[in-house]
Amino acid sequence: MSQLTKFCLVLIVLCALVFWNNPASATSENEDMPNLLQVNAWNANFGTSENYVEDSYKDFINTFPKGHVDKLKDSAGNVAGIVFYYYDQSSKGYGALYYDSTGKKMSPGCSNDLIFYDNYKGNGSSTTEEVKDDTQEENSEDESDEEVTDDTGTTYNDLLDVLEEDDTNEKGFSSSKECAKSLINGLPDRFRKDAVLVKATFKATGSTGKHLIRHCAGIETSDEGLVYIDSYSGKAGNGIDKRVTVLKAGQKWKAESACKSCSGDETGRYNRGKVLKVQEMDL
Repeated sequence: MSQLTKFCLVLIVLCALVFWNNPASATSENEDMPNLLQVNAWNANFGTSENYVEDSYKDFINTFPKGHVDKLKDSAGNVAGIVFYYYDQSSKGYGALYYDSTGKKMSPGCSNDLIFYDNYKGNGSSTTEEVKDDTQEENSEDESDEEVTDDTGTTYNDLLDVLEEDDTNEKGFSSSKECAKSLINGLPDRFRKDAVLVKATFKATGSTGKHLIRHCAGIETSDEGLVYIDSYSGKAGNGIDKRVTVLKAGQKWKAESACKSCSGDETGRYNRGKVLKVQEMDL
C-alpha cells in the first residue's frame, strides 16, 4: 500500500471521528423534544393538582414521550418543584421552565440550593409510541399549525411572547440599569445578540431643574425595527413591561404597556417628560 493511500485512509478515519463526535448531534437529538409553545399549551391544559410535581411529571412524559423533565427536592428530601425542558435553537439547544411544588412558575435562580432527581430523558417506549401513532392522523393539522408558529421568530409579537414568559418585572433591582441588563441577559439568543442597553437623560414633567436618568432595553425586531422596553420591577409581582414608543432628544418620552399579563395602563402614568439625550451603553 502506497504512502499516499495510507494517508488518505487515516484522513477518512479522522473525519469520520470528528463527525461522529460533533456537538451538533446532541442538538439534533433535542429536536425530538417539544418546543416552548407546546409545553406552555400542555401546562395550561394540565392546570393544577394536589400533588402537582408527581402528577405533572407523569402527564408530561405521557404527552411528550421524548421530552426531558427533572424533579427538584430540598436538602431535607422534601419535594420542592419540577423542571420541564423544551427545544430551541440557542447554542444549548434547549430551554427550561421551572415550577414549585404548587405549580407556580419560579425563577431558575431559586433552584440553586435544590437537588435535581428522577431525571427523565425521552426513551420513546413502545407503549407510548403506539398511543402517539394512534392519534397522529387526528392531530396532524394541529401539529402543522404549531410548526408554523414556532418560537424562533423575531417579530414584535414574538417579543411580546418572550416578555410574557420573562419574570424580570417580578424582581426587585437597585436601579433601572440593573433591571434593563437583567432583561437583556434573559432574552433568547435571537433577540439578545442585537440588544443594547439604552440610557436616557430627561427632564421630568413638573421638574424645576434636576435631570433624571432612566435605562431601558433596546431590542431589534424584524418587523418594527429597534423597540425600547422599560421593565418596571415589583417584588410583589406587580411589575410591568412598558414599550417606549417615543425616545428621541427634544421630544417627550412616551410609553405604553407591552405586557399581556399586566394592566393596560393606557393613561401612560409612567411617561417621563422631555428627553434631553439618548445613549447606547455597554452591558
